[in-house]
Amino acid sequence: HFIEHGELISLSEQQLVDCSKQNSGCNGGVVQWAYEDIQGEGGIQTESSYPYEAMDRSCRFDASKVVCSVNGYKNIPYKDEVTQAQAVHDVGPVSVCIDAGHLSFQ
Repeated sequence: HFIEHGELISLSEQQLVDCSKQNSGCNGGVVQWAYEDIQGEGGIQTESSYPYEAMDRSCRFDASKVVCSVNGYKNIPYKDEVTQAQAVHDVGPVSVCIDAGHLSFQ
C-alpha cells in the first residue's frame, strides 16, 4: 500500500486471527495461508475498522472496508540474507515469522 499510495496504514491482525481459516487463530499459523485467505476474502481491513482483541472471535470481515489486497507472494530462503536484502530492495516489504513458543519469549 505504501509503495503505491505513499501512506502507511496499520492492517488488522484480528481479521487474520478470526478469518484465516487455514490457520489457528491466537495459536498461530503460516504466513502463506494468511496471504491465501486474504486473497480469497478480497483484501484486508485496517486496524481501526477491525481492532485487535487478543482472543479468537467469529469472522466479522466487511468487504466494504478493505484497504489493500495481496496479489501474490514468494518464499525467500530464510538463511539467505543476500536474497532477503535483494527482495526488500526489489519488491519492498517482507514478512518475517518467529516461533514465539520458545522459552526466551515467555
